[in-house]
Amino acid sequence: MFSLLTIPFRDELPALREKFFGDSSTLVGGASFDLIVQSDNRRWSRFVENRLWIMDEVVFGTLHLVGSGNNNQEEINGAVVEFRERDAANEVWLSDIFELAIARKAPGLCLFTS
Repeated sequence: MFSLLTIPFRDELPALREKFFGDSSTLVGGASFDLIVQSDNRRWSRFVENRLWIMDEVVFGTLHLVGSGNNNQEEINGAVVEFRERDAANEVWLSDIFELAIARKAPGLCLFTS
């Protein structure tokens, strides 16, 4: 059984990424279909949770926004660096999602955050 209670804080995010986003061809528990994953770009290789797909011409995208100040917490070692990197990745990814939707003249766009 997977439990974050036994994982040190600094290892939680990598453990979640491995558990839920290891396969870049599916969403958790779903059937396989074409996904575009931000981590396919080497610059953003850590951000496997940022994904987009098109279904019935509608563009869907995911962004990873953490609670508790989006992890911008100076008192936690490494948190601010992680926040800045993820925030930059999210900014680029959000722009990419909108650019794709505009280029395809998508009738809709749906964003999910986790």
